[in-house]
This record gives sequence, structure tokens and C-alpha cells, in this order.
Amino acid sequence: MVKWGLEKQKETGLNCYLQASEQGRNLYSNYKFQDIDTVVFNLERFGLIGVERMTEMIRYPTESGTPETRARHVVEGCQDQNARRGKAVPHH
Repeated sequence: MVKWGLEKQKETGLNCYLQASEQGRNLYSNYKFQDIDTVVFNLERFGLIGVERMTEMIRYPTESGTPETRARHVVEGCQDQNARRGKAVPHH
């Protein structure tokens, strides 16, 4: 599945986003995915013990341009995530 996604990214030149479990995060890091944000779920609410961490991750295309372009994509991605969560989105 990861190989398929990376091939699609190469074809389209788009950023790849995913949500990784705590166990899968290292796997995706090996494929150059970077953390955006981590959400911690308290499993006690569901009658279980402990917490589960889900990390939103991004991978930039290998031909993704300048650092400024990559930084802009991160800001836009975070704004999109915040908008979906109902958080205030700063306007510049």
C-alpha cells in the first residue's frame, strides 16, 4: 500500500498525507513522512486501559521545490487541519 501511494505521489507531484498509529509511525518515518500533529485518545472512555496516539504525517514530493514552498505547504496543511477541527485559522 505504501509503495502504491508513493508511486501515485511521484506521478502527481502532490504531498502525501496519512494518519499513523504509534506502532506505524516509525515505518512511515523511514519513507520520509514527517509529523504534523498527534492526537491522544483516552481509551478509558471505551472501557479499556491506556491511551492511543494517532499522528498526522506528511511526505513532500522529492522534487518539491524550495524550502519556502515546502514551508508554505506545511502552513496550508495545518490551516486545513485546524479548519476541519473547528479551530481558528489565522489569516496572513
